[in-house]
Amino acid sequence: MSDVTDLPDLARRDLGGAVVWANDEAFAARQNLINPGPPVFDPAAFGPNGKVYDGWETRRRR
Repeated sequence: MSDVTDLPDLARRDLGGAVVWANDEAFAARQNLINPGPPVFDPAAFGPNGKVYDGWETRRRR
């Protein structure tokens, strides 16, 4: 039995992976879901829409 980290990442962009749709991009772009490598946090990074997040988050709904 193999470890999940040994399996290929089929969502990689170089293999044709893409995020087709997301219902909320208030905090970060949906393409961050498939960025390769570990996320990087920069507390001083701000873009045209506010704070820049390397990961992807969504608003909590109650």
